[in-house]
Amino acid sequence: MKHPALIVFAKTPVPGRVKTRLCPPLTPEQACRLYAAFLSDILGEAARLTQWRRVIAYAGDPDWFAPWGGDFELLEQQGADLGERLLHAFEAVGTPAVGIGSDSPHLDSEIYRVAAERLEQVPVVIGPCTDGGYYLIALARPVDLFTAMPMGTDRLLAATLGRGRNLDLAMELLGEDSDIDTWADVQAVRAKLPAHSRRTLAAIEAELAR
Repeated sequence: MKHPALIVFAKTPVPGRVKTRLCPPLTPEQACRLYAAFLSDILGEAARLTQWRRVIAYAGDPDWFAPWGGDFELLEQQGADLGERLLHAFEAVGTPAVGIGSDSPHLDSEIYRVAAERLEQVPVVIGPCTDGGYYLIALARPVDLFTAMPMGTDRLLAATLGRGRNLDLAMELLGEDSDIDTWADVQAVRAKLPAHSRRTLAAIEAELAR
C-alpha cells in the first residue's frame, strides 16, 4: 500500500475561539483546555504513522504546534472560509491525502489506514458523522468538494455526496461515527476517549462540581 499524506486540520487553542458550543456548561477557558487535550491526543495518535507524510494545517499562532515540528509539517490555512481552507490544504499537499479534524480524539489511526487502502480503489473516501457531517475525507487527488458547501450543518455529507456524483467521482463511505461539538457529545464518547483527554475531562468536571 502506498502511504498518502495525513492532514490534520486544527486551530490554535484560544479561549473563546475553540469549542464554543461547550459553553455552557464549560467556561471558555475550560473548553479550550479540553480542546487542547483532544488536539494533543489526535496529534499523538497521528504521529504513530511514521511512514506517512504528516501535515498540520493550522489556523492561528503556529508556536503552539512547535513541539510537534519533528513529526509534522506545518501548513498555514488559507482562504476566506472553511471550504476554501480545506481545498487549499489538499491542493498544497497535492499527493493522495487523508484529511481529519480535531473533533474526534476517540478514533485511532487504524481508520486512517483503512481510508488509505480504500483510496487505491476509489478517488474519494468519506467517514460520515452521525450529525450529518464527516469526521474524515480522503482524496486520491485534489478535487473541489469543499467550496460553497454547507459546512457545519447536518446537510454537509449529503451535499458532498451530491457534488461528488455531479463530478462523476466514485466514492466510498466508511463506518459512521461521531465527533464532539456539544456537551452531550462529550458524554456520549467519554468512555472511548484517550487517557489524557479523560483525565482533563475529569478535572474539569471536578471544577464544575465545586
